[in-house]
Amino acid sequence: MPSTDPKHPSSSRPVNLRTTARSRPKAQTFNPVVQERLAAKWAKSKLGVPLAEQLQPATLAGLRPHMSAWFIAGVMVCAASAIVLFLAWIQQSLRLALAAVAPLTISLGLMAWFFRKAHQVDTKLTPVLFDQASICAFDQALEALSPDITDATAAQLTSIKQQLASLARLSANVSVDENFTLEDRMYLTELVRRYLPDSLQSYLRVPKEQRTAQIFEQGATAESLLTDQLTLLGNELNKRALKLTKSSASKLFDQQRFLASKSTP
Repeated sequence: MPSTDPKHPSSSRPVNLRTTARSRPKAQTFNPVVQERLAAKWAKSKLGVPLAEQLQPATLAGLRPHMSAWFIAGVMVCAASAIVLFLAWIQQSLRLALAAVAPLTISLGLMAWFFRKAHQVDTKLTPVLFDQASICAFDQALEALSPDITDATAAQLTSIKQQLASLARLSANVSVDENFTLEDRMYLTELVRRYLPDSLQSYLRVPKEQRTAQIFEQGATAESLLTDQLTLLGNELNKRALKLTKSSASKLFDQQRFLASKSTP
C-alpha cells in the first residue's frame, strides 16, 4: 500500500523498469476482408509470372526504350504546339497559328508511327503455338485455382508454365517435320486451350472440404488426382521439348552430312 506521508513520496509505477516483467502487447486484429485480400494476393504470387507475360518477346522489350523516347518527344511537341495554337486564338494571330500547325502535324504523325510500329512488332513476334484468347483463359483458370492449392501443386503449375513458354519460343523457328509432327504441335495447343484448364475446373468442382478425402477407388483423392494429371502433362511437355530440340538441330545434322559428302579421301 503506498504511503500517504508527504515526506515519503510514492508512485504506482515500478521502481526499476528494466527488471519488471512487461505485459505482452495486445495482438492486432485485422479486418477479415483485408485478411482475405492479402491471402488471395499471396496465393497468386505462388504461381509466379502469368503465362501471357512470360510469352512477351524479349526483342519487343528491347525496342521499347528507344521507341518510348520518340513517343515522349512527340507528346512534348504536341503539347507545346497546342499551347501556341491557344495563344494564337487569343491573340487572333494567323501567323502564330500557321507556325504551330507543322510541329503539331509532325508530332501527331510521330505518335501514330509509334503505336503502329509497336503493334507490328508485337504481331510479328507473337508465338504461333497459342492464340491470345487461350493464353488469357489459361491464366484466368490458374488465378481462380490459386487460393485453393498447396505449395506442391503451385510448384507443378509454375514448372508447366515455364515449359510452355520455352516451347513457344523454340517452336517459333521450327517447322513441322518427322521429329516434331503436326500432332505434337496440336497437343501443345490443346494443352493450353483445353487439357490443363479442364483438369483445374474439374478439381474446383469438388467441394473444398472433400478434396483430401479418399472418395475414389484405390484411396485416390481429388488432390492426388490433380497432382497425377499435372505430372502426366509435365512428362508430355518434356517429350515435346526433346522432339523440338531434335527438329531445331536437324539442319545442323544435314549440314554435317553435306560436309562429310564433300570431304576428300
